[in-house]
Amino acid sequence: MEISIRTFAWAINLPIFVETSVKSNKTFMLKQLLLITLLGVSLLGFAQANSVGENLDVTPIDKTGGKLPGKFSVSATKKVQFAMGNLQYQASTKKWRFAENQYDVIGEDNKNISSSYSGWIDLFGWGTSGYRKKYPYMTSTDFSDYGDGENDIAGTNYDWGVYNAISNGGNKAGLWRTLTYDEWRYLFHTRTNAEDLRGQASVNGQTGYVLLPDGWSTPSGLEFTANPKNFTTNSYSASEWSKMEAVGAVFLPCAGSRDVTDVDFVGSYGGYWSSTSNGYNYAVNVYFPSDYANVGSSYRDDGLSVRLATE
Repeated sequence: MEISIRTFAWAINLPIFVETSVKSNKTFMLKQLLLITLLGVSLLGFAQANSVGENLDVTPIDKTGGKLPGKFSVSATKKVQFAMGNLQYQASTKKWRFAENQYDVIGEDNKNISSSYSGWIDLFGWGTSGYRKKYPYMTSTDFSDYGDGENDIAGTNYDWGVYNAISNGGNKAGLWRTLTYDEWRYLFHTRTNAEDLRGQASVNGQTGYVLLPDGWSTPSGLEFTANPKNFTTNSYSASEWSKMEAVGAVFLPCAGSRDVTDVDFVGSYGGYWSSTSNGYNYAVNVYFPSDYANVGSSYRDDGLSVRLATE
């Protein structure tokens, strides 16, 4: 597989384009736009073993409303709790749900995306809530077809959680929302001990990225290494992860990406939409391969993951 990654960085307001290519057997443009300077510094960090707090800010775990217990600062005055799993959609029944487990992904079956598909999908173009015919099964390559074609979707019906009732997430519209660019940036980089509260991992054999709540303390008998730059240092069985989850840990699986009906990078790349636009063609997302994590932009027609949150 050949991966061609186009990045755009700002340095003292001077644009610098960087093209990288990794040779294999198939050409694919990941279409990723880095926002490095906007972050202030790199999100890579140094690997550190944690145990960074004694006052764990969680509520008793109860998935009946689709909400995980951990509380995460996304600004100086605001905290959120994440959904129990990635957002999923079934076109044949027009039903939305959260994945039963945080490590569940649809994978290659996203290639079957259509208006009548009876299976589930979990990779969506930006702003495809179903509002004003912006359907979750859209595969249009016209960037203006996504959201309202121009503006942020935060607080609008183009946001999946605002417009839709999630069957295992309270089953009522307006209970959930997608984080903004500023909130993802604050979560990953600005909150207290931010660099110590995130890193690559494998859970039940699925690769992805762990986010730990404010005031985290690792459960007895388990370990977590921040920013290990691989998926193997932090490895948890399903039962071990249940202990992490019970005290607030969030796992964002590497669900891959979709270009029309071409699904790639399942298990090696995770990309999660924000509700923030970046010009007419792009929208902001957080993404992570095996060795770093960052906040950048992708073309609006890219199929990426959605993890909703609530206050």
